[in-house]
Amino acid sequence: MMLKWIHFLHESFSPLPTDPTSALTPESQNAMKKLLLALIKITLQVLLALGKIALKLFLFFVAVWVFMRIISIMDTRHMENGDKPHPGYMVAIFNVSDDSFSLGSLSQAAECSSRGDCYLIPRQKHGEVEIGEYSNLAYDLLEKTEHRSLIQTTVSDGDNTYWYTYSIDNNNVIAPIKTKMMHYAYMMLAIGMAIVCFLLFDRFGPALMAKLFGLLKRQIQSK
Repeated sequence: MMLKWIHFLHESFSPLPTDPTSALTPESQNAMKKLLLALIKITLQVLLALGKIALKLFLFFVAVWVFMRIISIMDTRHMENGDKPHPGYMVAIFNVSDDSFSLGSLSQAAECSSRGDCYLIPRQKHGEVEIGEYSNLAYDLLEKTEHRSLIQTTVSDGDNTYWYTYSIDNNNVIAPIKTKMMHYAYMMLAIGMAIVCFLLFDRFGPALMAKLFGLLKRQIQSK
């Protein structure tokens, strides 16, 4: 009886095994290893899928940004080619008293030429004024010679931006040259173009890339 109590106390107060899996059977240990490997594999697959989605979204937004710039360039109007300017042509009008400026229409600029309280040829190369939280007006003196000045005005309202380029001579005769804009409507067209490009790439991209790599490999082997 005494030997049984000694054996019981020895088992009760003996230290626990440091390795928790040492008390498991080999089959249980293999099952835990397989489960751990499966969890790691699933995690890596999820991270890879999320990475692919993030990369595609990034490339999609880059494509939209590029297409918007391309559309803006294609929609640029050149008056010397007979193009009709974008609506709301604005030129810079300066106040004689404090050299502040505002943007006005061509008719307002013509009225300024007959008054003595304003002038049309800027004395500084750049000026900008904010109107509200998102809108601003600006002008840039792009070039100035003895007889002619080249000026660009910018009108931005937060959603759209317009650029008007014109020349003015010493007699305050204004000649519109070019208009350009970045309009919110361009975004819808750019999104459509980006979607078409991505669909075409998903359909024909892998085969095209395989052909390009094959051609490159043959070129390298032939050298």
